[in-house]
Amino acid sequence: MTHHDRGEARLSATRSDLSAMSAALTQFSTDMGCLPTPAEGLDALLSATPNCSNWHGPYILHPPKDPWGNPYVYRILPNRNFEVRSAGPDGKPYTRDDILDANNNK
Repeated sequence: MTHHDRGEARLSATRSDLSAMSAALTQFSTDMGCLPTPAEGLDALLSATPNCSNWHGPYILHPPKDPWGNPYVYRILPNRNFEVRSAGPDGKPYTRDDILDANNNK
């Protein structure tokens, strides 16, 4: 496998992960009536926090890390929307090589 092929495979895996996490966040929001708080982050998709009677997870199967070994970045946007991104190959969030889910809203 060439360096280019490995890069394309990582991009494909990242896009798949982002899509799955967006779907999981949407289901979490449907069940709970809200998105996870920034403090809870994506870990709220793995295990219930106290007093979560409507939690029907786990919504994802493993702690979310991108193919470069970095955690995915989650934040809440206005109007109950959210964003999930990979910091990309450079490992630094909010730079040019970040990868976002195309369907990153609720």
